[in-house]
Amino acid sequence: MSTFAQYRSITGIYEPKNTFYSLTYLKLNADQAKLFEDKLFSTRSYSFNSNATAVLQKRESPREYLIIKTFPEVTQIKAWQKLLQEEIQQQIQGTTEEDFGFFSKAYSVID
Repeated sequence: MSTFAQYRSITGIYEPKNTFYSLTYLKLNADQAKLFEDKLFSTRSYSFNSNATAVLQKRESPREYLIIKTFPEVTQIKAWQKLLQEEIQQQIQGTTEEDFGFFSKAYSVID
């Protein structure tokens, strides 16, 4: 994840009133990126698409994504990150041995 990268919004928004943030960075190959957009953040019932999850795409590298989700309680973050990682592995990676870049970090906003 780059400090100076520019991302464009693909779908969703995050709730800025929540104190706890989960940021997940993904770097996928072309096939994985297509599956990601078709399966995980589409309008289908098994997707993660919701108004509370923002998905952004890196401008210089369209196969790199940033997923931002906010939570009112810190305990919800670990469950979300585990669920997201499992879904990505099942829906995108599947049975292929090809790895993908996956990095997740939690933050707390302090006034």
